[in-house]
Amino acid sequence: MKKLPEDLKILKRIAERLDSLMTDPHTSVEIRSNELYDYAIKDKLLSSKFFSQIDFNKFLKKQHFKGYLKQMIPNCRV
Repeated sequence: MKKLPEDLKILKRIAERLDSLMTDPHTSVEIRSNELYDYAIKDKLLSSKFFSQIDFNKFLKKQHFKGYLKQMIPNCRV
């Protein structure tokens, strides 16, 4: 079995952080990438990969164009 590429591991980690954020009853139904970034960088792996929100947004955009973003986070709206 092939190993998962690094970008997909990171995207999966972001999806996990998003899931935990959405289970919080104080989270609005729809969140923006800046809110997700603020929450995601509390994770050690993600904070070591993204040094700014711009890097985070570029990564998400790149994954969207590759077609992976909707597969990993189906309720994502770009």
